[in-house]
Amino acid sequence: MSLDAKIEIRQATLEDFDAILQLAQNLTTLETSYDVTVDADWIKNKFGAEYFKEKIVAKDALFLIAICKGEIVGYLAASIIPAQFYRKLSELADLEEIFIVPSYRHSGLGSNLIERCVAWCKEKQIKKLSVTVSANNLQALKFYQAKNFNTYDLILERDIL
Repeated sequence: MSLDAKIEIRQATLEDFDAILQLAQNLTTLETSYDVTVDADWIKNKFGAEYFKEKIVAKDALFLIAICKGEIVGYLAASIIPAQFYRKLSELADLEEIFIVPSYRHSGLGSNLIERCVAWCKEKQIKKLSVTVSANNLQALKFYQAKNFNTYDLILERDIL
C-alpha cells in the first residue's frame, strides 16, 4: 500500500482506545518473536489499559494514530522523560511505541509518523529522541537507522537461572 490512499494522522483520543489496544496487542505478539521475555498478555491486564489511557491524555506525551477508510492502521506513542542524571540534558523524548498494520508497511507511513514526532520534539524544545529496539529486530533497527537514530547505549544481559 502506498500513501496515495487517503490517510489521516491525528492525535488519539480515548474514543480510539479499543482499536489502539488491538494494534498494541499485535505489536506485542510481534515483539515476542524477537524477545522471549516479553509478556504477550501485558496489554490485557490492568497496567496495560492504564498505560495506554494515560499516554493518550498526557500533556507531556504524543499519541498519533493513522486512519485509512475509517480504520486505525498505525500509531505512534512518545513522551517526554527525564534524562539520565549524568547527561547534560534535563529531558528527552522517548519514542515508546510505533506500529503499522502489515499491509501499510513500506508505504512511508512510519516515516511520516516519525517526522511528526520529530516536529513535536522541536515544538517542545526537546533536543534528543530515543527509541529502544530489540537487538534481534533487524528490520526495526534498519528502519530507525535510516531515520537518523544512532546507537547511544547498548544493554547486554546474561542469563543466570
